[in-house]
Amino acid sequence: MNRLEKSSLRLREHRQEQYRHLYFLVERVLSAYLKVAELAPIAAMQYDRDFPQQNTLSRVSLDYRIDIERATETALEGFPALQKAWFDLADNGKVSAALQRSIVTKCGRAYKHLDPNVYFGRGRAA
Repeated sequence: MNRLEKSSLRLREHRQEQYRHLYFLVERVLSAYLKVAELAPIAAMQYDRDFPQQNTLSRVSLDYRIDIERATETALEGFPALQKAWFDLADNGKVSAALQRSIVTKCGRAYKHLDPNVYFGRGRAA
């Protein structure tokens, strides 16, 4: 294998690793988005003091949902087919490989600061 082939192979491996990183980031963000979207609104009263409601929509989780929606709109602006595919991917995880790759590459960069592990772990959830 000559130098050019080795360089090409390293570049291809680097791109594959970047894609894997973006794929797992998008997967975490979509999963967190769905969990936040299913949260109940903040309750005005608590019916059972022994079992407090833990899964309510807080200001932080609402901010997170808005941040994801804005980042997604910006990343997929001008691509209505990808916008629809994003919701399909979020709901059931089934879209074509080409659409999934487009969503991951476009949204992955936009979600850089929306990783739920980072977003909720940096003191915002306090």
